[in-house]
Amino acid sequence: MLRFHTLGSFELLEGQPPTVRLVPVQSKRLALLAYLALAHPRGFHRRDTLLALFWPELSEEEARRALRQALHHLRRALGAGPIETRADDQVGLREGSIWCDALAFEMAVAEGRSADALALYRNVFLAGVHLPEVSVEHEEWIEQIRARLHGAAGQAAAALSLGAEEAGDLDGALEAARAAWGLRPEDEPCTRRLMRLLDRQGDRAQALQVYERLASRLKSEYQTAPQSETVALARSLREVPPEIQVPKAPPPAPEPPSATASRGRSRATWLVAAAVLSVGALLLWLSRSASPTLLSTGELAAGSRIIVADFENHSRDPLLADVVTATLRLGLSQSPVIRVLSPSAAQAARRRMQDPDPRGPLTDSVAQLLAVREGLGLV
Repeated sequence: MLRFHTLGSFELLEGQPPTVRLVPVQSKRLALLAYLALAHPRGFHRRDTLLALFWPELSEEEARRALRQALHHLRRALGAGPIETRADDQVGLREGSIWCDALAFEMAVAEGRSADALALYRNVFLAGVHLPEVSVEHEEWIEQIRARLHGAAGQAAAALSLGAEEAGDLDGALEAARAAWGLRPEDEPCTRRLMRLLDRQGDRAQALQVYERLASRLKSEYQTAPQSETVALARSLREVPPEIQVPKAPPPAPEPPSATASRGRSRATWLVAAAVLSVGALLLWLSRSASPTLLSTGELAAGSRIIVADFENHSRDPLLADVVTATLRLGLSQSPVIRVLSPSAAQAARRRMQDPDPRGPLTDSVAQLLAVREGLGLV
């Protein structure tokens, strides 16, 4: 089945991992496909409506010719079945004829599968897509879909956080709360929940940083202040416990860093920089290499998914491995060629395979099992 991506990428893919082929379709025709798939009411749409949305500046004859050409090219890409017509003046997309990430996301949200929904929501709807010469009404429709899906993603993250907390998984609750706050940074109940979870984890300083970012955003963009409940929570977090207000003895002066520690930090900095450069080199090689490669041989095709295993830490810096892993994962996720399995999607997959510790380290062996189970192209 063809796979139509609109959240984080805008592309039509054919095949299954590890061999996936990018189906070349002009962006405006893909936008027409997106409208047929997602516009309400679902089903058939009048040709006159499509003409006004996508070709408002053309004459009626020219617009009808452009629509016929667009439908012709879509049928060539999709096959004869998905695009349907009715009574010569209506066009629709047959339900279930193609897989669309936005539709799968909506279904996951409706069924309460919050982790699956967040794994699908990689970015806003049609992120960075510019469509020339479409109507204002079509642009408004895109904004409406973006707002609806973005709001649903925030609700899914909040529900996932609440469920994890009720199950006693404080780490999972905090991770989902971070995701919810990232999606809705101006939502004060969401902000307060993240602040409380951070405080429960012993990270009061970061909880206060979250508050300061909210206050700064509200002041700069809306010339307002946080709600009284949020202000009261921040004030309570700033209070120092009585038993440590006046220490019995002054704390010992910190020892000056040794030359070994300095060298360790320099080496850590160099490793992170090397990771960034390695990502850039890898993406450049994947996108430009003309010699036989994973892409050209078909073993790893455009649109294939990969997974980044956690790096082992052999340094004195306890955060180095996490930083390098996150740097590589973030850098590779920017590639237009490949797609990286997100940590939340990896955890959801580990739960499906009944991993007793789905939030544990993503070792090489675990990553390889996930790659086989999920049809990933590369570890």
